[in-house]
Amino acid sequence: MKLLENDAKQLFCDMTTERDIDWPKTEFGMTARMSCPIGSTGYAEWICGSDGLWKPDGPDLSRCVSSWSKGLLMDAEEADGPLDRLEFLHEIQQRTRRESLIGGDLIALSRAIKLLIPTVIYDNDVDKFIELVVESVNNMAKDSQSLAWNDLKGTKRHMVADMLMGIVDQVAIVISPFVTPDNPRIIMKPNIDVGLEISAVRVYDYIAFPSTSLYRTTDDTVNIPREALTLRNNAIDESKILYVAYSSIGKYLEPEPFQNADGTMVPRQVASKIVSLSIINSDNKIQTIDHLQKPVIITFSTEDQVNLSTPQCVWWNHTRLQWSSYGCVVNLHNTTHTVCHCNHLTYFAVLMNVHHQELTIGHNIALTFITYAGCTLSIVCLLLSLFAFQCFGSSGGDRIFIHKNLCLSLLIAEAVFLGGIWQTYNSFRCSIIAGVLHYFFLAAFSWMLLEGFELYYMLVEVFQSKDSKRFYLLLFGYGFPLSVVAVSIWFDRFSYGTERYCWLRSDNYFILAFVGPVAIILLCNTVFLVMTLFIVCSHSSIGYTPCKQDRDALKNVRNWLKGSIALVTLLGLTWTFGLLWIDEQSIIMAYAFTVMNSLQGLFIFLFHVVFNDRLHKDYRKWVKHSFWAPNCIRDDSSHTSRTMPYLPTSNVSKAGQAVSSSSSTASELLRFTKHLGGKSDEYSPLLATQRAGLTDEQIHCPSMNEKYSSLAVPRMVAAIDPRYHNSVQMLLARQRCNPN
Repeated sequence: MKLLENDAKQLFCDMTTERDIDWPKTEFGMTARMSCPIGSTGYAEWICGSDGLWKPDGPDLSRCVSSWSKGLLMDAEEADGPLDRLEFLHEIQQRTRRESLIGGDLIALSRAIKLLIPTVIYDNDVDKFIELVVESVNNMAKDSQSLAWNDLKGTKRHMVADMLMGIVDQVAIVISPFVTPDNPRIIMKPNIDVGLEISAVRVYDYIAFPSTSLYRTTDDTVNIPREALTLRNNAIDESKILYVAYSSIGKYLEPEPFQNADGTMVPRQVASKIVSLSIINSDNKIQTIDHLQKPVIITFSTEDQVNLSTPQCVWWNHTRLQWSSYGCVVNLHNTTHTVCHCNHLTYFAVLMNVHHQELTIGHNIALTFITYAGCTLSIVCLLLSLFAFQCFGSSGGDRIFIHKNLCLSLLIAEAVFLGGIWQTYNSFRCSIIAGVLHYFFLAAFSWMLLEGFELYYMLVEVFQSKDSKRFYLLLFGYGFPLSVVAVSIWFDRFSYGTERYCWLRSDNYFILAFVGPVAIILLCNTVFLVMTLFIVCSHSSIGYTPCKQDRDALKNVRNWLKGSIALVTLLGLTWTFGLLWIDEQSIIMAYAFTVMNSLQGLFIFLFHVVFNDRLHKDYRKWVKHSFWAPNCIRDDSSHTSRTMPYLPTSNVSKAGQAVSSSSSTASELLRFTKHLGGKSDEYSPLLATQRAGLTDEQIHCPSMNEKYSSLAVPRMVAAIDPRYHNSVQMLLARQRCNPN
């Protein structure tokens, strides 16, 4: 935040906008109080610290409640009967799934759910109640509601998280009378953050939970000793056990920092799921189990915990609303798992010290400068490329069309990236930005794939149809990414936008909606480019001396191939570094991604415009036939016919296409070119035959025709159809016709 200072050296916190609230300039040490965002009631507070910075990292919106959540709380207080309760629970489940909550909503909805859990329930309502409660808790705890959790400060956040875990215990107790050894209640879904199992088990030496761990090795497991299954020292034959695993709530139960021996404080975080294990006694209450002789063994999955170290086994103290390690020890720890031994039953987790590389102010400034300068340069280069393709690429056909759409997709993506990647303060706007970035970066990769396909197609097709493939190119170039984004939104629209960036979430594998299609595109593009490279290399080593047209064609193909290979490599490496930066927070990856992302537009401008010989020729023709050019640089032919406009070679190609497929002799082609030439010397048969490398003697002499008849056809086609020079197949045809 920016510091303001008046003449008396008094510090102020600068005015800003946060959580859709305009915060005024505030004197240090004072608390600003503002009305809640539109659609909610109450007030929000934010403290201006003594250093002139707003503290904490966001305002307190715990007193802001949306009108709909306030109404649901009132309905819950007046609910009467199971049908009303189910109806209101269903409404909460739907609302929390699709609405972006604010801090006060979490408090109000937690209270509403707790009120809607009945003390007595009917058998046919058991499954409905537990599913609605668990899904509502899941919706409130998932990452898409992280901004609402950040609205709650200190113990308020811990209180709501503790209340949600208590709600799950409460509904489990209510339905426990309907649980038998043959009829457990299990809710374990891959896309849900709360997993639950209630089982009635026989007494053995050790019992493993959950039962799904027998075939799902990724589950965190708890092994309970027989001693824990005896109540008040009386042996029993059967016990009802509640197992719950929370994937997301742990991040809202922040532990206190760890103090080193030298007095320095090291931040810690919950590095595992929170696993709860409870025994429900015959009175339908959770039995307190502690001071066990044999330990409860909890195995946590702590794989891929980057920049974390020093695991500590802990349990959640409901009374103090904090973590405690009393009675728990680390038995085993490796790169994938941590095994804890505890002497009681409660909520367990693993804490670890945080040692990740925070970006210093210097790195932040450098990366910000590189991002803005590089993306601006990239956008300018893409605009110049689009201008060049539009004005001077008339003879490029579908290949130039693909270039233009690739530039357009990257241009929009880079502009949105530059202006919106950090707009995380508004969750809805951030999700829109993330969706737009997802679409246009996928579109850029799609057009890159079409570049590789078009290059290969040019080499294997003798005559490419001028009926235009552009409709199909557009259908794939923009339709394929649209279908991917549409399916992603349908699957989980709340995974667009994170706490730090307006991009796709990576912690729940939603990032695969981008990585998967990109990987497939890169693989297909690599296949096309390898086949193209093989064709060019194999035909370049045959050992004949090509004519000038052949040399130009092969040179163009090689240049295009080099550009396509380099572009695939650049885009692939850019997003490889980007994903590694997002996941691992490496400074090296941050610089690599920022620099390479900035080079994309510059690279396209250099390879496809500056080093493009065909574009240079089209530019020179455009200048020579322009009315504004001085006579000294204009083409002589333009003086002979002032009224005749400049016709690019593609127009002639189009006219000659119909004849090239039906004419089988040189004389038929000559008759067509004579008709085509008319009175213009520029397109006369004489010039056409000269361009084909034939003399009048070769055309009119029967003996010469017999010798060169097979050669005349492809050369005459080349004279009237420039696409001929783009085909290796026609180059081979010329080679077979060569009398040498």
